[in-house]
Amino acid sequence: MLMNNFRIRKWDPKTDLEYFIQQEFIAIQEMGFLRITSSEDDAFQKHKADIQSLLKQKEKFFVFFIETSDDNRCGYIWLADRGGGEPWDFDTNTCWIYDIRVKPEYQRKGLGKMLLEKAIQWARAEGFSKIGLHVFSSNSKAYNLYCKVGFNVSHCYHQKFIQTEKFSNNEQEGDFSPFTIRSATFPKDKEVVRELIKDNFTKIVLERNNNIAIKNINERYNCYMDKIDLSKEKHQIFIVENQEEEIKGYVWGYRSKGDIGEKEYLWLQDIAVENESLETLLIQKIENWAIKQNLDTIRTGVRTSKQKFWFKLSSLGFHVSNYFMEINL
Repeated sequence: MLMNNFRIRKWDPKTDLEYFIQQEFIAIQEMGFLRITSSEDDAFQKHKADIQSLLKQKEKFFVFFIETSDDNRCGYIWLADRGGGEPWDFDTNTCWIYDIRVKPEYQRKGLGKMLLEKAIQWARAEGFSKIGLHVFSSNSKAYNLYCKVGFNVSHCYHQKFIQTEKFSNNEQEGDFSPFTIRSATFPKDKEVVRELIKDNFTKIVLERNNNIAIKNINERYNCYMDKIDLSKEKHQIFIVENQEEEIKGYVWGYRSKGDIGEKEYLWLQDIAVENESLETLLIQKIENWAIKQNLDTIRTGVRTSKQKFWFKLSSLGFHVSNYFMEINL
């Protein structure tokens, strides 16, 4: 594919892999995601091993390079199968754009748009039903480009940096009259917790597509939860009960490493309450747990339709860190 003295070609792992790994290492450094615990060379070797492992895991792992007519690399786009998307998405298998980079001296020449259009064309030909990506909320230039190509925001990632030396006034579990908040314990609360998560899982699915049969939802839920061991220390669930010990809500968070090279953070996976006033208490509880785990960041994803929860998170110090954007193919 040749346009305006630039051409796009498929990558050759034998000749391009080392260059690609080096460029992604630079990208991680620039974004501040790299945690160097020993030497920079050791960090690079770990990064290299992570990329090579991901390459083996992903059946559809692909990179397109854009070059000048004299074979000078100007940029690339990195694509891979996301593994079926989110568990509650029944109608999609998603191609994920992990990264798109154009050298500074070649920017503002339409190369990013060319790479995106090539990615969409490839994903459609490979049988994907969606193509998605993340973009930082501060990167208005990239955001505007993605909108021009046809991407739409489906949900946003909200983030909060927490002060690990401080605890809120709700540190201790116990009485928040007329409610009580306690940690779920396993195996005692296993079935109760699974039912709570199942109810919310079903609600999320039906909000997106009310034509899905309950039987199919249950099968997907069981497959999803069978892969998760909630008794492991990285998970934390708080349950809120009234004076009659009836469950009125819960919050579920866990430690997550995220993308290659990122620091560990708390992912707020799920929260459901009968009384919205309890949301604040539960979020504060999971925040205090994160502090005890020496985590300094909380993240969660919220769909654009959940405006009330957006405002709740904003009032608690969260900000929109990046957008999840997608195109239906």
